[in-house]
Amino acid sequence: MKVKLCFKCKQYVPIRENDYQNSKEILAFDRAHAGHPTQIVNEEEVANLERWMGG
Repeated sequence: MKVKLCFKCKQYVPIRENDYQNSKEILAFDRAHAGHPTQIVNEEEVANLERWMGG
């Protein structure tokens, strides 16, 4: 699964295809973290994902 991370706030949001509710969550995440360093990565690539707070 892919996740979108905000490195400044240490938050993430999962990215699920064909999920309308998830699309709204991603849009809200993008608004809340506009101007912050963000990146989309595979969940496995993030070491210690549990230290990140869910978005």
